[in-house]
Amino acid sequence: GEGEGEGEGEGEGEGEGEGEGEPGATCDSNAVIGEYCAGDKVTNGVPDTLYRCDGPGPATVIRLCPAGCTVAPPGQDDYCA
Repeated sequence: GEGEGEGEGEGEGEGEGEGEGEPGATCDSNAVIGEYCAGDKVTNGVPDTLYRCDGPGPATVIRLCPAGCTVAPPGQDDYCA
């Protein structure tokens, strides 16, 4: 891919935050306890990264997935490819 770093500008307004610094990865309201790829019930996650959720709220990085992150069927944890 050409053009790394131009960004397509999805972000709505930088800098409103509640003072925690940059918004971290957040588990969506429908997340349950388990492991999720960025983008699968995890908002603001880094692509190709596996996160742990304990329900809605902050997501914890488990590990990076150099080959990509695989979204598992419902009821199963996601995993690195």
